[in-house]
Amino acid sequence: MQRSKVLFSTLSVLIAASSPVCADSLVTDRPDATESSSVIASGFAQFEVGVTAVEGTDGESAVEYGGSLLRVGMVEDWELRLGWGGYLESDTVSGANDAMLGFKYYITPEGDSWLEPEAAILVHTSLPVGDRDITSDECDPDFLLSFSHTLSEQFSLGYNLGGMLETSEKADGGETTLSSGLYSVALGYGATEQLGLFLEVFGAVGLSAEASPASLDGGITWLFNDDSQLDVFAGVGLNDDADDWFVGLGYSIRWAR
Repeated sequence: MQRSKVLFSTLSVLIAASSPVCADSLVTDRPDATESSSVIASGFAQFEVGVTAVEGTDGESAVEYGGSLLRVGMVEDWELRLGWGGYLESDTVSGANDAMLGFKYYITPEGDSWLEPEAAILVHTSLPVGDRDITSDECDPDFLLSFSHTLSEQFSLGYNLGGMLETSEKADGGETTLSSGLYSVALGYGATEQLGLFLEVFGAVGLSAEASPASLDGGITWLFNDDSQLDVFAGVGLNDDADDWFVGLGYSIRWAR
């Protein structure tokens, strides 16, 4: 497809042009659903983008191009986040998804016991800028508490707990706001200094929402240098509320502002 060719070409240029700018290790919030507990250092920015193909619960196929997240280190411990759901092409609808605005705050570094994980909080709201057939027309908030543990030199564990509100259309054409709890657990493995792998379970628990999707996914990350990374991932639904399967790839790059 033409859009995928443009994406791959853009990634190639970014990879070739990127050079190390920060001594800290590159930590991304993709490709897994679990958000990291680290923040972007003040004076730096990070852009994460990808393409995802999905088969939904009803067998409908869809591809999301350019789903992206811009993370900007504002001051110490604070990160500004601006995201976009990408351009959606499915069997029934095509158009731009909504955007997202939020922040991440670094709460505490990891301590010596399991009761002292590295921790951060993330707060977002959707921005209803998508096409008419896709947008929710409302600013829907969500929050996550993100935790992580260093298990060994090669293994790490991250997990999120949170909640979200989502605007949904009722049968009579009106709107209602549905609430869900959010969770994820991801096990990471550093095979080499460049190659990383992860395995993850994530989902939502319907509170006022009826659906409680649960999914399993895994993937690989390849660090080109200290500030650029390629990723690939795939997953399947664990129950009838989740997408049947999904696959994707992405790229992340960091630079000094």
